[in-house]
Amino acid sequence: SGAEILCTVAGHCSELRELMVGALSGIGDEEVASLALSTVGEVLECLSINDSEITREALRIIQENCPQLRRLDISFCHGITEHSMVDMITFMPRLKALNCRGCRGIPK
Repeated sequence: SGAEILCTVAGHCSELRELMVGALSGIGDEEVASLALSTVGEVLECLSINDSEITREALRIIQENCPQLRRLDISFCHGITEHSMVDMITFMPRLKALNCRGCRGIPK
């Protein structure tokens, strides 16, 4: 499952710069937090967790613990709101690409 993959990556891949685990089952706030709070979070530059069950809480933890993040794909994450997006843009100045397509919590 996606949760097992994130747990393994968090514990063993301290040099990882890019992770794409979108649309895997079992990825929510807790799993993303374990990744972001690990040594991987410090160096991660690209993260794709599209079509997962994350909420604003996961994005807050990413903001606080992934200073090198340049690209983030959270498309089709329906727990994300417009306020979450404003926070991402405001507090992550190094972010260069943000995909939030299909997030129901963000008005068109």
